[in-house]
Amino acid sequence: MNMGWRSMSKREAEVISSQWKSMPQDIGDKYLIEYVPSKKLPPEYREMRNRLKSMYDNSFLASHNKIDYFFDLNFGMQLYTYLSIELEMTPVEAAQDQYWIYIQMEVVPDIIYRRYPPKPENPLINDKRFWKNSWRLYLKTLWWYIYLSWSGSEEKTLKVLSHSEDISQLVERSGRGGFRVDTTRAIMLALSRVEEIHHDSRLLGRVLKLHSSYCAMMEPELMDCSLEEYAEKLFADLGVPLNE
Repeated sequence: MNMGWRSMSKREAEVISSQWKSMPQDIGDKYLIEYVPSKKLPPEYREMRNRLKSMYDNSFLASHNKIDYFFDLNFGMQLYTYLSIELEMTPVEAAQDQYWIYIQMEVVPDIIYRRYPPKPENPLINDKRFWKNSWRLYLKTLWWYIYLSWSGSEEKTLKVLSHSEDISQLVERSGRGGFRVDTTRAIMLALSRVEEIHHDSRLLGRVLKLHSSYCAMMEPELMDCSLEEYAEKLFADLGVPLNE
């Protein structure tokens, strides 16, 4: 089914956010946790709400009621396949913040709120995750993380991503001109071949930084090697061995 994606501007989202923040903490908390969408919400988005809530709850149970990387990975994979395969969301559409903002503010704000509950420095809602920061929009980052790491099937992609635990390292490094999708997928596949002893929280960031410096001189797809060999070279240049 090809959706007619509804949109919401950041300005509109800011107004709604301000209304939520004006509520007393206990009332605002109850309102968002027990969120009831407007009667004007289109039927297709009501269906989306039901599906996303079910995915989120199932992922929460599967992660033994813990919110961690593997929870996000499980939920993100379900989100990606649902939006991409059933609703035919394209990368061009997935790059549009206004579509995600509408979903996050009008359709499932309770999901975003549950994932990013209040903190002393972020009373009631975390604007960056709801609407304010393009590459911090929760559902958007999950979609792009799976898309940029796709390895041909859900099973293979989950296996590739079981070796990484930092979504932001990847999705926040689009670089000039956007993502080089095939190259990024080759890098993520190579990352999954790094032995556990050589993994650390900064490894992917170091690889992508080196990748960016190489791209300033030559497009990887124009180099005299395959993308797989290019990705392997990035790790070799950092002194990180890969398994066969």
